[in-house]
Amino acid sequence: MVNPFSNTKLRIPKGFQRLLVGLSAEILRNQPRNIHAFAADYFEKILQQRGKIKFCFSTIILYLTSL
Repeated sequence: MVNPFSNTKLRIPKGFQRLLVGLSAEILRNQPRNIHAFAADYFEKILQQRGKIKFCFSTIILYLTSL
């Protein structure tokens, strides 16, 4: 819920919208049953392509969603 009297201004990081549009397109294209796990795999692949992966997102997401 947005507070119309708040002075807080949020800045969206550069490239964030593009990242979400890409994820949304892949979700619509693939129609996964588990969107959380799909998103984790999607971001993991992006990080692998950039060579910046340090841990497995999908394993963490699957664990957290099973709690």
